[in-house]
Amino acid sequence: MDTHALCSAAATRRALQRHPRLKLVVPHLGADEIPAYFEMMDEFPNLFLDTTMVVGGYFGEAPDPAL
Repeated sequence: MDTHALCSAAATRRALQRHPRLKLVVPHLGADEIPAYFEMMDEFPNLFLDTTMVVGGYFGEAPDPAL
């Protein structure tokens, strides 16, 4: 199974467009697509990004604060 097809930023966008009242928390800031998830934050007020693993240094590289 291709998990990226199920959990990509594009799939998340489609889900939020179909269900605008859905509250959704994306783990790890959407680690493999951080810029795409940050772009969606203004459009979808019920989208939240979990920071635990990323800010805690688990992935080794912090996201660009300019995002």
